[in-house]
Amino acid sequence: MLLPFVILQLLLAPEFTVSSGDHWDSWGPFGECSRSCGTGVTARTRRCITRRTDGGHNCVGPDKSYRSCNIQDCPEGSKDFREEQCSQFDGTDFQGKRYNWLPYYREENPCELNCMPRAAQQIGPAASLTLGGVSIDKSDPDSVEALAGQTIVLPCRVGPPPSSTITVVRRRDGVPLSTHRHHQQPNGSLLVGPVMKSDSGWFLCLATRQRERDHRYIYLATAEVRVIKDSLQGEDVSPDCVDQNELANCKLIVYARLCTNQYYSSFCCASCTKHSQKSS
Repeated sequence: MLLPFVILQLLLAPEFTVSSGDHWDSWGPFGECSRSCGTGVTARTRRCITRRTDGGHNCVGPDKSYRSCNIQDCPEGSKDFREEQCSQFDGTDFQGKRYNWLPYYREENPCELNCMPRAAQQIGPAASLTLGGVSIDKSDPDSVEALAGQTIVLPCRVGPPPSSTITVVRRRDGVPLSTHRHHQQPNGSLLVGPVMKSDSGWFLCLATRQRERDHRYIYLATAEVRVIKDSLQGEDVSPDCVDQNELANCKLIVYARLCTNQYYSSFCCASCTKHSQKSS
């Protein structure tokens, strides 16, 4: 009984997931140490050799490794490392003013770098600057389906949210996106609309912050909309079976063959019932 299921799984699997021979290239050299003294970090990367053309790969393991460097103590009187990091933002415009910055520590997250204005008497959310790395939430779906004419969101939630120190770049199949129908949301996600059939393809979300970076790919699958004429006005439909047009586009739901889904059919009882009567 398992054989048909296995065959079905193979038929449904997208071509880009089938790959063989993916392997890691040699590690590259370690880069510059993050500190000249007092223990820093250096990193090296390696590249996956793959036949896939969608931007992904099947190599197992990390593509970056780290090690400590310059572990000797700093000379007496040297500036504290966190103070040095915060001072990099001295003179930067922040909420309409320019400050010199000092580090402070929060008990709930002592490893997080927080900076406060040098002249500040109190530490408050309006007068603090939180620094650190950047990451993209990988729990969101990596593919989205849409009908032409819809407005959809391609999820790319960046943490911390995009700001003057974070850049989010999206490219569809390697082509930079215009801002005509693509709008970045406050959390980094991309609003696309109205969707066109030509929008189908892979989208790259790349977030960078100084030397830190993260990325993810999202696939958008689009289909054209064909208007279905309702020729079943005389069919028998219960008076209680009505379409909730304010909640759903029932013509699109019928066209997309979503009437078998209980959630969608609950909004389009009349249209789905007529469609099933026509099909039977």
